Amino acid sequence: MKALESESMVSNGSPVNLSSTLANSEVFLTFQSAYKNLTGMSLWLKSSSKDSSSCGKCEEANPFCYLLSAHKKCCRECLGYQTHGKQNPDRAANTNRCFAGISNTQIPISRNERTIGCLSTGFVSLDDQEPDNFQKIKRKLRDDGIDADMPSLEKAWKQTQLIQKSDYDSSIQLASTFANHLAMMAEHEVPNLMLATRSNCNPALERAIDYIKAHLQDPLSLDEVANAVNISRCYFSRLFKEKFGVSFTTYVSSLRVEQTKQLLIRSDLSITEIAFKVGFQSMSQFNRTFKDFEQQTPSTFRKRTKGSGQRPRWTSVD
Repeated sequence: MKALESESMVSNGSPVNLSSTLANSEVFLTFQSAYKNLTGMSLWLKSSSKDSSSCGKCEEANPFCYLLSAHKKCCRECLGYQTHGKQNPDRAANTNRCFAGISNTQIPISRNERTIGCLSTGFVSLDDQEPDNFQKIKRKLRDDGIDADMPSLEKAWKQTQLIQKSDYDSSIQLASTFANHLAMMAEHEVPNLMLATRSNCNPALERAIDYIKAHLQDPLSLDEVANAVNISRCYFSRLFKEKFGVSFTTYVSSLRVEQTKQLLIRSDLSITEIAFKVGFQSMSQFNRTFKDFEQQTPSTFRKRTKGSGQRPRWTSVD
């Protein structure tokens, strides 16, 4: 499969780093926060090239990994585990377990034989393995010439989050579905959608985004939002399209679909209840929009992400 290099071209002909653009998009940042609340695990979006960008952030994911990242040899070894999946970009999530029994998963973001980047998550221990003895880990580190504060490392290692294998698999399925969504956005050159960040955003647009999110469950129209932020309908429409690269309707629909996916996974609400709860006005509109974004029906999405029918035992998001 061909890898899409870091630079691609947007409609105006200027280069854009798709993985970086995606990583700073509102869609990704919103999902990243919800994923953390739902699973307890961190999620990063990395470039398709070998990249240790998550290592500096490991403190929030795993204190043990963070302490070891100060040692270049350990950092290289960890990166070797993480990049194994990116060297085999077959659109399948690739989970690897390091010498310390800590699992990490790489999920390629691929579309039409292009690899745009990958999602990285995990840094946890799974309940399907034998408990590791820290003495073995300590011996390996010393054999490798790693001069580290072993008591601090052991304390940090024991703080590693333990997750049931079935719950971990469900979280990877969720992240994989989101990776497909990101790939679709990039494929259609939505890199200015919620792909666009709010930095340097027109104040009226910032207020509009806040208004949209606060009233997402209500019937929203372009006129209503333009009036709410005190600008003309035509100017608002043009401003919105210039900043986000898509229409107001597409932006609102994308937010509703993301909210729908969360409810399909973590609630027992019927699909009809969810459709109206997130602001769709008819089932036909809901089903058509969901399928346009996810390439599958809501019922298929729910079955796939819930696997055998066991619901994830994670704290729900408010």
